[in-house]
Amino acid sequence: PNAYHKNYKYYALRNIAALEVINGTKSDEINEQARRAQKILRIGGTGGSDAHIEKHIGKAYTLFEGHIRTIQDLVRELQKGNYHAEMTTRDHSINQRTS
Repeated sequence: PNAYHKNYKYYALRNIAALEVINGTKSDEINEQARRAQKILRIGGTGGSDAHIEKHIGKAYTLFEGHIRTIQDLVRELQKGNYHAEMTTRDHSINQRTS
């Protein structure tokens, strides 16, 4: 409640469980704005490639501590907070891969 009072612009987000804090196609400034909101809201942060073009596939992602085999596993891990967002600087174009 105190965080919402001081940061009223985040009040509409008060019922979410997680926020995408790393988007592989967005600027560092936009991702940092999301990180600030995540910290204020005290919720989990996810990563996503937002891969509309091939070279962005796998650039940002969410790393889970537990094994995810079912939707129930995914929901459980999200509720527990057993995950974090990551980003790589590697070019993920299929034509550029060497392995």
